Amino acid sequence: VTDKFLFLATVFNRRDATIACLRQLKLLSMEFSVKAQIVIVDDNSTDGTLLAIREEFPEVVVIEGPCELYWAGGMRLGYAKIENENYQYDYLIAFNDDTVFDRFNFKSFFQEITPTEILVGAFKSQGGELTYGGRKQCGFWPLNFARPELSSLGNEVDVANFNFISIPRHILAELTLIDDHFVLNSADFDFSLRARKAGYVIKMSSYILGTVERNSTVGTSQDVSLNKTERLTKLFSAKEYPIKQRFFYTRRHGGITWTLWFLKPYLGNILRILFS
Repeated sequence: VTDKFLFLATVFNRRDATIACLRQLKLLSMEFSVKAQIVIVDDNSTDGTLLAIREEFPEVVVIEGPCELYWAGGMRLGYAKIENENYQYDYLIAFNDDTVFDRFNFKSFFQEITPTEILVGAFKSQGGELTYGGRKQCGFWPLNFARPELSSLGNEVDVANFNFISIPRHILAELTLIDDHFVLNSADFDFSLRARKAGYVIKMSSYILGTVERNSTVGTSQDVSLNKTERLTKLFSAKEYPIKQRFFYTRRHGGITWTLWFLKPYLGNILRILFS
């Protein structure tokens, strides 16, 4: 592989997972001659993540976040450094640190990359179901996307999760990676929809790149062990559906039905919580 790849991730308090992921990336990149530079934004972890990275991976660029950047803010900060310091790369690889890679499919992923397409990795759970990757739009509703499906492997998709995604640099010269309006979720779908509107193709990898479990519902608005007030507070928090972010996302991409999409998570979840 002759192209240069710049890997970017935001991490927070997952030291063991972060170190395991970086070890895999380093070993696989060396084995398959992937020219990789890694940039990590640590959002003020309290579990020693920052020190552990610097001790074991001195070649990794680590940026100290001020705390509460969340995923979108961390990615903005990391990408701003990349641009300001004029890093040399052909493709940006945005990834999450909870990923366990399949050795040979890692190689296949890089063989599939082309300068004209955005390529998103497909992931499964330990149980074998697809968890993250590319998603297709369902029906007539513009923001209704099905979960990743086996039939989408190797095919074009409508939106992509950023668990592991390759974006050609020339596309980033035209499109902002993470819009300022986003805190955590929906930022990857926003980029996907803007990329498709600009005429770019998003394709899902032909092979399952590795294992990533779905996010746990513990401590979220879906956690029935919490009281109703706690669950309602979680629903509107930065980690779930902050109102300003939801308004911007649905207004930008929801078409004439945007108000319905804006209200949907609030009405449905509030009723579920109140009557649970």
